[in-house]
Amino acid sequence: MFLLKHLKRYWFWTLLIICALHGTLVFYHYQKAYPSELLHKKVTVTGYIASLPESTYQATSFLFQTKEGLIRLSWYSRFSKVKKPNFEPGQQWQFGVKLKKPRGFNNPNGFDYGEYLKQQGIQASGYIDSKNIQYQGQNIWRAPVDWVRFKVKTLIHQTAESSQILGVVDALLLGDKSGLTFKDKQLFQKTGTSHLIAISGLHIGLIALWVFILIRFLWGRFNFLARRAPAQKVAVMGSLFAALCYALLAGFTLPTQRALIMIMVAGFIILAMKKMTTKRVWLIAFTLVVFWNPFSLISAGFWLSFLAVAFLLLALSGRLGCFDSSNGILVRLFLTGVIIRQYYCHSIGEFLNCTAYIYWNYFIIDWY
Repeated sequence: MFLLKHLKRYWFWTLLIICALHGTLVFYHYQKAYPSELLHKKVTVTGYIASLPESTYQATSFLFQTKEGLIRLSWYSRFSKVKKPNFEPGQQWQFGVKLKKPRGFNNPNGFDYGEYLKQQGIQASGYIDSKNIQYQGQNIWRAPVDWVRFKVKTLIHQTAESSQILGVVDALLLGDKSGLTFKDKQLFQKTGTSHLIAISGLHIGLIALWVFILIRFLWGRFNFLARRAPAQKVAVMGSLFAALCYALLAGFTLPTQRALIMIMVAGFIILAMKKMTTKRVWLIAFTLVVFWNPFSLISAGFWLSFLAVAFLLLALSGRLGCFDSSNGILVRLFLTGVIIRQYYCHSIGEFLNCTAYIYWNYFIIDWY
């Protein structure tokens, strides 16, 4: 009770500290480099599979955690005379590999795949020499979430009556789009429904909403339960837990993390019985997401998500003053997002300067 009492008072600072620690860890992994003496030549590495393997007709790829750092490995079946092993999360392997630094095309305003891998903490990528592999056992506690995801995927594939929908089911439930065929992707693009198979706020919000309605209805049916705890608060805690479980099951990607933080902010406000304006709730969610992963500031999805929510709140409020004096904030926030996205930040110093500019301009000046 003592912990819950203080958590109600200091919920924001608790979440802020957790997000700040995670953001620091993100920067640490971003700056950490893989040993150069192990790159661009065949070497032997030992570690464990740290992600759900993604299989296509060309290759099977997964994250591999070594003592030197996190790397992304691929097994190319068509170039191998050895049968592909059944890779599972948590398995310990010794591989002969050839690695290189993450890199992509440097086209202006184009997607930089190398930078994307660095932001994910991946320090090198390469392929496996199928002639030099050695299985060294399995420990599921090294990657428990991905092991559960793998078992769920295996169960779905074993029980599904039709193999045509397996790729869509994997994408919606596990966030694994490797099973989608070219025709599937083309169909989603032509119909404008590609966003439906990209796990984000829509999916997590629906899961949280359904669980909230179900728990509140069932809890309120029993008087002895309703007397012990309010149905609304129990339903909120249940919906937050369901949202967390689904986010983990979907791979806990950056969009799912962003959606989960926004839902948690709303949930904690209800649990703490705080009365806040929509502007303050929006800014709190914005702050926590940026602290959780500072690289969100150079993500197009981040700006689209928050600006879409801001304009929806503004439109549905029924009055122009729903953000008080913040109508100018939305314009400046949008322009800042465009500038950061357009010119990018090539160093940590530039990145921090952009972040400081945003917070000074929006939070310090406009709030005080």
